[in-house]
Amino acid sequence: MLHLIGADETKSAVTGYGKALTGLYKGNPNGDVRVMGRKLAQKAHAAITALQPFVIRHGIDDLPKEHKTLGEWGFWSAPVPHASNAQIELVLRVDRTLRMLKDHVADRSDRTNDPRFHVGWQHLDEEVDKAERCLTQLPAATRVVTASNVKAMRKLREDVGVDFKMRAVAALVATAMAKREKVLLFCHHHATADQGEWLTEQLRDPELSVAYLNAALSEGDQAAFMLALRNVAKARGGVATMARQAGMNRVALSRALSQSGNPELRSLTRILEASGLQLAVVSRDSARPQPRGHRARKAKVPVVSGIHRGARY
Repeated sequence: MLHLIGADETKSAVTGYGKALTGLYKGNPNGDVRVMGRKLAQKAHAAITALQPFVIRHGIDDLPKEHKTLGEWGFWSAPVPHASNAQIELVLRVDRTLRMLKDHVADRSDRTNDPRFHVGWQHLDEEVDKAERCLTQLPAATRVVTASNVKAMRKLREDVGVDFKMRAVAALVATAMAKREKVLLFCHHHATADQGEWLTEQLRDPELSVAYLNAALSEGDQAAFMLALRNVAKARGGVATMARQAGMNRVALSRALSQSGNPELRSLTRILEASGLQLAVVSRDSARPQPRGHRARKAKVPVVSGIHRGARY
């Protein structure tokens, strides 16, 4: 992570602190506690000093003075398509490979389905490299299976390319920057392990669901918009509940809200009304960014005016 933000110069200090901390737990149990404490404190101070220019130690809620510059904040949800079969296979192969390695290689972590695999490929790539380096330590049968898995995972990585979640966030950021906006992202990292439930909870907020759908519209991708609309339906009680509210057949609604869905305008209107939303046609000028200094109530989300809140939600 530090390498990604150009903070390679901090590596020595951070590594030194890590080794000192490991020594505290694995070192000589008869050592002088005071000496070990002073050494650990010195290493910690050096690491913190090195990290200060690169790391924000606070969440946005802890920076009230900065609100004057940054404005109000809010969750910025990106419409992300479902993982492809290749992406699912990649994560499953890594999981199976790491399960085999931990039985034969010392100092292997018990974590085989790391949450970091689901928000980017860098850590996954590192684990694949480690697996390849461990081949000589494995029994013959396990070595053959692991080598085959490594080869398959490298091919899958070429096929999937950039992580699809990273691509979705990058597209939103690029859209905002094209409007001459500045973007500061705070990752809600605890949501990565259970993103579905977190997104459902956020989309119960009518204003966030409007921003979410407008962001999907701005991509010009019908499949992404239909997926986003399905997520909103899930947050409003699920497809069955929305089908009753919209007066539609549940199977037909489920088909309409799929990535290949192409509902008629009449059906789309009923679906949106059941969500407390409505379609509207507005002048393109009204969708332009607000003048500098405008304090938005929510986070800046690229909005294509089209989905608006209705009276029912």
